[in-house]
Amino acid sequence: MAAVLVGAGVSWAAATFDPERATGLDGALRAVAAEPYGQWVLTVVAAGLASFSVYCVARGRHPVG
Repeated sequence: MAAVLVGAGVSWAAATFDPERATGLDGALRAVAAEPYGQWVLTVVAAGLASFSVYCVARGRHPVG
C-alpha cells in the first residue's frame, strides 16, 4: 500500500512538473521563512538537525552492541 502511495505521489509530481516555477531548496526555504511563523519553523528544523548530528557523532564514537 505504501509503495502505491509513493508511486502515485512521484507520478503526480512528474506529470505536473513545471521547470519555469521550480525554485529548488533555496526557494522552498525562502517560502517557509516568509510565512508568519517561518523563522520559528526553520529554527526548530535546524535545532532538530543539529541534535541528530550530535546523536550520530556520539553513536559513532560509542557504538552499542
